[in-house]
Amino acid sequence: MNVLWQFLAYPIQEPAFLKYVMEGIGAGLAVVVSTLLLGESLRLGLFNAIIGAISWDVFSILSDQGMSNFAATLLGAMVVGLAAQFGAVHFRAPMTEFIIPSLYPLVPGALLYRTVNAFFMEQMGTAGEAAIQTMIAAIAIALGLLLVETSAVLFRSALRQVRKRRESSVCDTQESERKSK
Repeated sequence: MNVLWQFLAYPIQEPAFLKYVMEGIGAGLAVVVSTLLLGESLRLGLFNAIIGAISWDVFSILSDQGMSNFAATLLGAMVVGLAAQFGAVHFRAPMTEFIIPSLYPLVPGALLYRTVNAFFMEQMGTAGEAAIQTMIAAIAIALGLLLVETSAVLFRSALRQVRKRRESSVCDTQESERKSK
């Protein structure tokens, strides 16, 4: 944790800073190109690039700090989910336009390739291990998005209930004032 704090407090002096900047730029470029290939606007592509870069950097920093692959992927996916919630409201677009391209850097494509390659090479032990790691990463992505979406739905529901209570209390107050006159 001390290394993470030092990195956040003095990012330019930390040699890993350049590594994370370059990885973030690479992830952002991949995301903006994939967004454009999906037929979305450049404006959404740039927003998605920022989401993808931040989520990859969150994953990369946490992995380098010794956090498990599952937890790092989960938190990276949660970043994508939170930003997609914001982007859907701000750009008035479906959340899938933000989630699908922004998750590309976190998708375990290399692990899936290793799984299939090991199956074809008849190395079943290696294939099984890679398949389990792939499933763990996929479950972490799904769980991260699910947690954010569920929290957002619960938050919106609580806000609606608070608004209804305020409206009903205002109406009750106005009605009691009319009766007292």
